[in-house]
Amino acid sequence: MWETIWLWMDRFTILTAATAAVFSLMAFVISLRLRKSQKLAEAKRRAPITIRLIHQDQHLALPYRPRRDQLSRQEIMGLLSLYYGKQRFEPSIIQRVLESGELDRVLAGEDLQGDSDENLEIKVHKEFFDTVLHRLSDGYLRDPEEPNSPNFDSRTTVVDGANESRIWNLTPHPVRYCDGQTSRRFESSGKVRLDEQFQPAPPIQGLNTVTVQYGELNGWPDSIKPGDVVIVSSLVAGFLSVNQAPKDVTVLVPDTSSSAQRDETGSIVSVSRFIRK
Repeated sequence: MWETIWLWMDRFTILTAATAAVFSLMAFVISLRLRKSQKLAEAKRRAPITIRLIHQDQHLALPYRPRRDQLSRQEIMGLLSLYYGKQRFEPSIIQRVLESGELDRVLAGEDLQGDSDENLEIKVHKEFFDTVLHRLSDGYLRDPEEPNSPNFDSRTTVVDGANESRIWNLTPHPVRYCDGQTSRRFESSGKVRLDEQFQPAPPIQGLNTVTVQYGELNGWPDSIKPGDVVIVSSLVAGFLSVNQAPKDVTVLVPDTSSSAQRDETGSIVSVSRFIRK
């Protein structure tokens, strides 16, 4: 009888220990989840918020990204006034943000399906949008004494801490770059073009047509050296890809797709990225 009692007590002890182990494991998993949730919440509070100005179908991200826990109505008003310049800032812009609930949504950080709560979209009128866009494109607020400023415009970058590499703009016009973080303007360093030979072709419905054959590359600067970066047209980039670009030279083409900023006439104001060939 006593053996039976001890046997059942032994089984009960094992069952109790197993149950305690299970609950301990569950408590450990829950604590890990809580710790992870707290870290995510803290990261959410400290997440940088991108402020996007919107006019019709045009979008412009401001370079300065305040943290969520520092974002406020006063912060937004001061930021917009800073980029708008010395003109009188219109309070109606911030009023529209408050009435739309956009600021409350971003401050809450409750987007569970993406990162849209890390973008504060502010609708502005055309004059405001164009003023800020051109100020950023022209390097507004750049401190010439601070080369590391996000708007600093330079033709050179340091490679391996010693040798300097140059960014060459080999198109006939200046190229403006603005991605919301960095704003730069690359003046033309010369024009690279391909020889063209036109041959008459049969007309189409009374319209004159020709065929064209491209020949040699002209205008390539002799001072381009390994490590340099060249900005060229798509046509020249295609030629270089077939005929091999100079060794260790990076070829970029301005991306003029929907990512580029355009004015009301459709002309490109700036590009936000380059296509690497």
